[in-house]
Amino acid sequence: MKILFVCSTNNWGSDENWINLAMRVLSREHQIYLCYRNKILRTRFNKDIPKFRAPLLNIFDLFTYLKIIRFINRENIQILVPTKKKEFFICGIISILKGTVNILRLGMISNIQRGFWNWLILNKLSRGIIVSSKRIKQHLVTQSLIAENKVKVIYECLDINKLQVTKQWIEGDFNIVSVGNLVPSKGFHILLKAVANLSKEIKQNLKVNIVGTGDMEIKLRLMVKELGLSDIVFFRGFMQDPNSVVLESDLFVMLSTDEVLSTSMLEAMALGVPVLASYASGAAEIITDNENGYLVDANYLPDVITCLENIIQNRKTLPSMGLNGRDVALKTFCEDNMKTELEEFFFTQLRNKRKKSRF
Repeated sequence: MKILFVCSTNNWGSDENWINLAMRVLSREHQIYLCYRNKILRTRFNKDIPKFRAPLLNIFDLFTYLKIIRFINRENIQILVPTKKKEFFICGIISILKGTVNILRLGMISNIQRGFWNWLILNKLSRGIIVSSKRIKQHLVTQSLIAENKVKVIYECLDINKLQVTKQWIEGDFNIVSVGNLVPSKGFHILLKAVANLSKEIKQNLKVNIVGTGDMEIKLRLMVKELGLSDIVFFRGFMQDPNSVVLESDLFVMLSTDEVLSTSMLEAMALGVPVLASYASGAAEIITDNENGYLVDANYLPDVITCLENIIQNRKTLPSMGLNGRDVALKTFCEDNMKTELEEFFFTQLRNKRKKSRF
């Protein structure tokens, strides 16, 4: 297959990471290309993938249409894979003009509600949709935005090269880590409130590292002072690779109130660090409570407090919990699984297009 991925963003995030992983696993047997916008991000993508730059300014950017069409003509591209709304429309129109297959990738639920625009993009301008969790698929189908058979759940693989080390357990303070953008939906404020309500005995030997930056950082820092947690909670800022901090931790906490499967959470599991996650984070798709991790209702603070207390007081069970989580993460989110499922879905959509074109 000849597949063109499209990236119109100016910032590196979960979608860009997914593109990089998908291109890497598919490039073993297929011809993969990338159309990108930001020249700075270019160097972060796989250097062996052929690339070209386009403005990708908006859905009315005629030069972008012409440049992508010219590339499709020259390389005989069969499949387009966009990951952002603007790209969905651009690639959808081009797929109609050139007869290519447009397969969208949705990594989040936000802003995907009923309405003509979303109906047009999801139903008329796409051949199929890849989503990163069962929760997103359920949302799309429940909202009657698209037929169930057009949506495929494909978990992204983990970067095994980053996960060669396994958590080593030592006595000492109990270390909690939470990683992500500092925004309300990530639930960092819930974690701080829960920590503040732990017993004095527990807090005497507790350290909490928060890795990330974002709009809520100032508010969270003020909360730490107001709650008297300045000697417990530490803001580590943005880290290109936070796994060194994760490996020093006894528990990874993800209390998102609106999230799918966090890559940081999955990497923590793969490193053998036990995870406490909210049901709303999508973690229930892979975590069985008290078997390979812990699940809690992040919207009910007393449950979060109780759960944290129980975990800390029973820390001897954490090494086995971490190994159980590692086993699940590495088996479920491996490169071979991602490659096979992407190939099967792409081939299916190509066959469906050919069948439809005959009638």
